[in-house]
Formats: sequence, structure tokens, C-alpha cells
Amino acid sequence: MLKLIRGGFVYAPEEIGTKDILVAGEKIIGIADTITPPIGIETEIIDASGKKVVPGLIDAHIHINGAGGGGGFDSRSNPAPLTRYTKAGVTTCVGCMGIDKIGFSLEGLLSRVNALESEGVTAYMISGSYSMPSITITSSLVKDLYLIDKVIGVKIALWETLASHPSEDMLIKTISETRLGARLGNKAGVVVSHLGDVKGRPSDIPDLLDRIGIPNETFVMTHVNRNSDLLKQTIECGKRGIVLDLTGTIPNETKIQPSKALRILLDGGVPLDNVTMTSDSNGAVKFENEEGLVLPIDICVHEIQDMVKREGFSLTDALKTMTVNPARVYKLNKKGRVAEGKDADILLLDKNLDVDTVIARGKLMLREKNPVAWGLFERQVF
Repeated sequence: MLKLIRGGFVYAPEEIGTKDILVAGEKIIGIADTITPPIGIETEIIDASGKKVVPGLIDAHIHINGAGGGGGFDSRSNPAPLTRYTKAGVTTCVGCMGIDKIGFSLEGLLSRVNALESEGVTAYMISGSYSMPSITITSSLVKDLYLIDKVIGVKIALWETLASHPSEDMLIKTISETRLGARLGNKAGVVVSHLGDVKGRPSDIPDLLDRIGIPNETFVMTHVNRNSDLLKQTIECGKRGIVLDLTGTIPNETKIQPSKALRILLDGGVPLDNVTMTSDSNGAVKFENEEGLVLPIDICVHEIQDMVKREGFSLTDALKTMTVNPARVYKLNKKGRVAEGKDADILLLDKNLDVDTVIARGKLMLREKNPVAWGLFERQVF
């Protein structure tokens, strides 16, 4: 059966105006001012009039199998159900590990990646965790990237008190192995670096990469908005091609709201193409005298709204941080755009930019803000 999304104003993410979009299977096969359903082929009509039609969001740093543990056994979170992704407009995610590499495992992460794929969204993962040498599934970063289709990079942690504080030689070895595995497996081979609160020198990273001949755009610094000093330190990195990832977290006395952080980065000369935003959600954080807090996946949707409504960014520019930019960085060539030949990952946003309808790989997941697809056990458990 075909799907015809009719009469929505399309941000691809660039504005292309009011269009009809024809979907066959998992792909977008046509975009035009007017499309007439083909005779004799069953076609589901989705009325998008009055809605903004945008690409599905890519959340490239999310603890899909749970995380946490830094505050004891009761500070660990659980996997989020499918509808938490779809209600947030997330149609593609990249899962990662957190602090705990004992209670959680890369094998468990890969299992959850495959489960989400079966449930209808697109999922990938990165190897590694906070510590180096990096944990792997196959005993080798090169093998993980070469042999496991869903592994597209590695996570490390720098200037983090709970990490292994790697030497420069160990860091170079990890980056180089990631690059080799990525070339063999035709992957992006992104090195995603969690940045902690320990005083460090992010500006040393571009020089190190230049010295060993690794492209700067394959290195992502995440949590750059955890405090104003770190954000300012990473500006020069972003100007030199490092990808700066804003964490869509609830701001406190030190964290900078992503919409405000984006303004600071761009005013500092960082190209928008070098900025992404991720939720870092489903990771539990234990606060003194408080219960564990699980950050919601949909926080990024609210940040996109704030970019437009509070900071005055165009919807196109706001969307780029979670569509075309991560698609390019992670080499997800079928994702990130509303265009012919791309995967049919499509959102309909209402006038308030809230997620109204979600199509993931051509399958209707959310209609008028209500789920129409669930995980296998979701309605029984959650």
C-alpha cells in the first residue's frame, strides 16, 4: 500500500513549500505540488494541511538499553519503550553505554538496537564506554566496526573523574583503530567523546588529529554545554571542524540550555554544520537528597521549539542539528532529509511545533499525537 501525505508545508529541512509526498514501502518516491493517487493501487491519504512536514529526528546519543549506576544499584535506568521515541519524533537513534560497563553490556545494547529495528524505528550503536582500552563485542574495535553492521563508532570519555584518564598514546590508538575499522566496514567511524567536569584542554584535540591524519569531522565532543567555560573552550574546536554536540538536558546553575548554547557557538564563529543536538536520555543521574532522574527523550523537541521561539532561529536551522547534520556525521545516507529516494522518516508538526504525526520507514507510528504502534510488551508493562 502507498501513502500520500497531502498538502503540508515541507521543510526538507530547507523550505520547499506546500507539497504532496508519495511513499512506497520504506521510501519516499515522489514529491510534487500535486500528486494524484495511482489508479488500482491502494493508497492511504494523510491530510497534512496546516501542518509542517519535516524529517524524522536523529538522536545520536541515547542510552537505549538504560544507563546510570553512578549512585548505586538503584540509580540504574531501564530501556525506554518504543512510544517514547515516536512521541518525541525520533525515528533514528544511536545507542551508547554510560558509566556502568559491568551491569550493562555492549551485547545487551546490540540486542536492544535490533529490537527497536524490529519495532519500526532505525537504530545503531557505538562501542566503548567511559574507559580505555575500550570495551568491545568482538575483542577489537576494528572488528566491531568491520563485522557488526550496527556498530558505527566508539564512545570515550575525556576529563571525566569517573573515566580512565587515558594517555595521549592510548587516545591515539583508540582513534586510529576506529578509523581503520570504519574504512574496512565503510562506516563513519565517529569517535564520540563525553566531556566531563575535570579541567582539560579541548583545544589540543584538533592538533592531535591533524598530527595523525584523522579528519576532524570524525570526532564529536558531546555535553559541550555542561558549563559556560567548557562551551567557550570548544568554540575553537568547532571552528576547526570538530563536531560539537549539545546535550538536551534540563539546565541548572551550570548547564547552558541548548538553544542558548547554539547562539553562543554560532556567534563565536562555529559553522552550523558542525553542531548537533542529542538527548542523552534514558540515563539515570543520582542527585543528593533526590530520587534518580531519567531525562526524557522528547526534551530535544522542546529545545527545537525554543531555538525558533526564544532564540529566533529559523525552523530549518533548528532542525539541522537533528537531521542533516547527524546524518552526515554518522554517514546515515538514507536519513535526515525529506527527499525522493530517502527513507520515509517523516514528522508532521502542528502550529506550536509539537509532534502530531510520525512515519518511520514508511510505517505510521503516531497519528494526531496518539500512538498507533507499540513495542511487543509495551501496553502490558508500561
